[in-house]
Amino acid sequence: MTEKNDVIEPQAAPLSHLKSSKPSGFNGFHIGARTLALAAVVCVALSAIVYFSLEQNGKVQPKMDSTTPSISSGVDVATTSTPATPSSSPSRRAPFAQSQHQLAREKAQTALAVFVEKQILLEDSMQVALWGKNDLEAALALAKVGDEEFVQEKFSTAIQAYQDASSKLQQVIDHGHEIFAAHLATAHTHILAIDHELAVKSLQQALAIRPNHAGAKNAMQRALLIPEVVRMLRTAKNHELSNRYQAALETYNKIALLDPLTSGLTELRAKAVIAQAGKTVNVLLGQGFSDLEAKKYDDARSSFKRILSIDAGNDVALGGLQQVAKARDLSIIRTFENSANQHMESERWQSAIDAYASVLKLDNNIQFAKIGLAVAKAHLRANQLLQKIVDAPQKLSSERLYLDAQAILIEANKLEFSGPRVGTLIENVSVLLETYRDPVDLVLLSDNATDIIISNVGALGSFERKILSLRPGAYTIRGSQNGCRDILLNVEVLPGIEPLDVSCLERVQ
Repeated sequence: MTEKNDVIEPQAAPLSHLKSSKPSGFNGFHIGARTLALAAVVCVALSAIVYFSLEQNGKVQPKMDSTTPSISSGVDVATTSTPATPSSSPSRRAPFAQSQHQLAREKAQTALAVFVEKQILLEDSMQVALWGKNDLEAALALAKVGDEEFVQEKFSTAIQAYQDASSKLQQVIDHGHEIFAAHLATAHTHILAIDHELAVKSLQQALAIRPNHAGAKNAMQRALLIPEVVRMLRTAKNHELSNRYQAALETYNKIALLDPLTSGLTELRAKAVIAQAGKTVNVLLGQGFSDLEAKKYDDARSSFKRILSIDAGNDVALGGLQQVAKARDLSIIRTFENSANQHMESERWQSAIDAYASVLKLDNNIQFAKIGLAVAKAHLRANQLLQKIVDAPQKLSSERLYLDAQAILIEANKLEFSGPRVGTLIENVSVLLETYRDPVDLVLLSDNATDIIISNVGALGSFERKILSLRPGAYTIRGSQNGCRDILLNVEVLPGIEPLDVSCLERVQ
């Protein structure tokens, strides 16, 4: 404890922010330097607060020979014993003047803190000693001037000096960023040129300024891969020279996994793909035409279609498909033609018609199919008509139908393919026409009391005996008489027919 009249002398506040600012190159230095700087500022502030608090309580008598700190070069901290000669004694200042004095002091301390932050950034994060040592020292000299002014409590000039020092450091920082950007750009140029040595050198210079920059680190990784990329590019090129395009493409794919940004890689891969496709096309063309010659039309078509999936406008493949179509169609046409001829010989007229129709579906201008189709239809029609005549010969009693049958027989005799079946029908119809050609005498006997009506002839009345000259065929005879049940006879009138009795014999009670 001190007596009431004892004088308390304030301790000198260290304005310099570092005990030793020699760059260490380690990240831990940033924390230590920042801590020391902020501690210095805090000490200054605390000294001022204690000093003026005691002064206002009348317990402090300031001594003019108190020591004050100074910033010599940012490396060593030296305290001087030069006595301060303030313009007026703190104990004689009015309260407002005292507060303004304290405010100026705090502003000077803030300006110093800004300077310290930038110095730490340069020395720790940007390795300024490797590229801007002289500029840093010039800024530190300006800060030292600020220290000297601060000691003299010339806070306005101290603030200006600290601000000038900060501006100088900012210029150094900006210059460092420019140098870094230039080295990084140069490195990217060398990487694109696949120049390992120069790329690494430029990146080392860039990382010396900003050792933790992610882009520069990534670029360095790419630069270190350049020798391997160059080796693989040479391997791929050798594959291409030997027409091993698939192997070249596989090598390019490996390079893409290693460094997808390799200069020109996209173009190299595209060329390898095209070359491989061209090689594949040539192989498929040879196989396609070989299959075409061997009449393996489906295989040939498959080869040509694969070519078009690779090269849609390949004229050779398009021409090959046309040849396949023609050859295959010709083969199909010949098959149908042979089948149709066999059906005609075998009198399978409908089957022959189907075969010719199939040919015309492929090409409706093929003459043999058009002619064959007409002939087959004529044979089928004649066969059907002849069969109808044979199945219902009684219809020949109609003069019109008889004449139609004659025409049908004439056409049938002209048929090219008259096999056994048609021949038999022609013969049977010929006999029927001969049979039904001349009238037949039909003798009718009656009782002279029965009225007789005969179809296709009419009413004959009653008679005992009547001879009719009728065309051969089917007739219906009806007889009626009072008191007798009507008679109804269906008669087939043919040559040699016996006389018919058409009398009513059954009486009705």
